[in-house]
Amino acid sequence: MLLFAIAFAFTSCEGPAGPQGPAGIDGNANVKCYIYNNVNWNTANYPVNANLPCSAITSDIMSRGLVLGYVRYTSPNGTLMEWQLPWTYADEAGYVENVLMSYSTGMATLENTSDDGVASIYGAVAAVKIVVIEGLSGKRESNELNISWEDLVKRYPNMQIINVN
Repeated sequence: MLLFAIAFAFTSCEGPAGPQGPAGIDGNANVKCYIYNNVNWNTANYPVNANLPCSAITSDIMSRGLVLGYVRYTSPNGTLMEWQLPWTYADEAGYVENVLMSYSTGMATLENTSDDGVASIYGAVAAVKIVVIEGLSGKRESNELNISWEDLVKRYPNMQIINVN
């Protein structure tokens, strides 16, 4: 009898298909990552800065999208690390340096500042990544503002990656 009940349970699991579920939220396939391997820092004035042309930063992105920046940095012991901008670093002498990013239509700008007025960390920046994400609803999600590179790649696996130089 028990064998019959078990056999019946495994053969009677089929029935008519259920109704179609509601449509899900569209994914965001319009994500671009620009990689700048040769950053041209302007060291003539303080703060040290670099302008990175980025045609994906449009007026629509300015009003409804999201722009994220990352620096790839070689630490004093030679370890290659990646940090989301803004990035704060305490140097060997105990001074605090920052690498900040601002952007406008067609351009991202980095600035290296220091509390002692001597910016130096820019020299250890091996590359910069600028990620441009088109908006879906005109609102930026707060959880997208502080996202690691690894999580960004997981969230947008079809991101278009463009090597600038």
